[in-house]
Amino acid sequence: MLERSRVPTSERSLPQQFTGPTCRAFVHTWCGWRDAARTVIPARSGIAPESLGRLMADCLVMDFDGDAGDPVIRLAGSNVVERWGFEPTGMRFRDCLPGEHADWRVHVIREAVQHPCGMRLVREVVRRHGLAYRAEICFLPVADDRRGVCQFFAVSDSDERPFSVDTRANPAAREGALDITFIDIGAGVPSRRTAAVG
Repeated sequence: MLERSRVPTSERSLPQQFTGPTCRAFVHTWCGWRDAARTVIPARSGIAPESLGRLMADCLVMDFDGDAGDPVIRLAGSNVVERWGFEPTGMRFRDCLPGEHADWRVHVIREAVQHPCGMRLVREVVRRHGLAYRAEICFLPVADDRRGVCQFFAVSDSDERPFSVDTRANPAAREGALDITFIDIGAGVPSRRTAAVG
């Protein structure tokens, strides 16, 4: 476990990396876990589920088993299930991703959890009939020493003002990541930026 003294991103500045209230609330909660653990990455064994409170409904937890293993969804909150339209618990994360960029998205998330660092993803999601919205997603790592895996906890905020996209004129607009930022939580960030947002 990394020592607490190596944390350059303060609890005051870390939430400022996000704009949505759910993401910011989750960052504050995660920082509390980290403070209690006195490490860069909090341990799952030290986290009381009730500390998530209302955030539990918006939380997605992914297990990473080894360097090459596919992330598996261990827990999906009720709001996640409602937004996605199905229950993803127990599924590989890549099997839940629409579009043709599943490998790239899994690679980016795996790179962040292996480093380790946090991640902010802003993406555009297009539903049927061209109705679209933007989502900001906060990913932060948690160590599960008892199970020998690393986990990513994620929550998201959605833009409440949906807009229309003509997917007939632009089929590539089905879904895309608009911005990905690795966030230093005390161990730096990956040395190279992962290639093109897709």
